[in-house]
Amino acid sequence: MGFTLEPTSGEILELAPYVGRFSARAAQIGRNLDRYEAEWRAGNTGQEPGPKLRQALDRRAWKEARPDKVVPEDGADLVERWNEELRALGYRDPVTRLPIVSGPRPGALDRNEAVKTVLTRLGARRSAWNPADVRGEAEKWIAATGLVAGAAVRTDLAEDLTARVLDACAPLLGRADVPEHVRSLTSERVLTGTADLIVVEGAAGAGKTTTLRAAAETVDAKDAVCSW
Repeated sequence: MGFTLEPTSGEILELAPYVGRFSARAAQIGRNLDRYEAEWRAGNTGQEPGPKLRQALDRRAWKEARPDKVVPEDGADLVERWNEELRALGYRDPVTRLPIVSGPRPGALDRNEAVKTVLTRLGARRSAWNPADVRGEAEKWIAATGLVAGAAVRTDLAEDLTARVLDACAPLLGRADVPEHVRSLTSERVLTGTADLIVVEGAAGAGKTTTLRAAAETVDAKDAVCSW
């Protein structure tokens, strides 16, 4: 809100110049109320003022010396009344200046580098992915750049990066009607990896067993050649 709290006294520094005058007005109203109540008790010995009478005394206390002011009726009115009194003393709310956030322009982003980064991150988590996985990583990459742009520009950038990454992916299934939720995409880096352990993923009927059998036959054939 732009207010500063003094750590020792707990005083709000922006309100400090108005405390004295504001307190004087509050004290004035309090003195008026005490006087009216004392006068009433003097003529009504042994009785206590009821809620309606107290409201009437409050109105008199507020109006004295300021007959043109509206008397508060409830808690919300009372808060607004005090705020008006404070503004009448010259107080104005501090202006909170938001820091200027600077970030790269969409045209300055290296989209080719983004494609490499997204593919690397996808391959680090799994051996296959789907378009939704690609879009998620693209959004994370955009967020990490600190880009500040309108919704339309940001959406256009995310769509473009997603399309570029999808074009760079290698399909695991040789068909065009694969449902989007199926993780049927990978990358050349994953396919030609040199890790000791390679995980093969695919939907039921995708040909995992056939592929592994062919791979085993190829390895056996190479071993047989090397043994000669």
